Amino acid sequence: INEHDLEYLRSNSKEQYINFDSDPPGKKNSWEYTKTFGFKHINVPDEFLPIKDFADFAKKYGLKALEDYFKLKGLI
Repeated sequence: INEHDLEYLRSNSKEQYINFDSDPPGKKNSWEYTKTFGFKHINVPDEFLPIKDFADFAKKYGLKALEDYFKLKGLI
């Protein structure tokens, strides 16, 4: 992420979240962004693997379940 985009994100939001797939490479990269840029990460919990992203989570469990999960995490 370049400095211009990083500054834009920081100046236009209270918090910045990163979301990658919940497979090992995705987890590794989301933690790197967390450490490097101070972002918070949100990934599909391990208990739902092999579902790797929130689109697949919503397909399987529905948008209401996704909304409930985001509310539980304080995102909405």
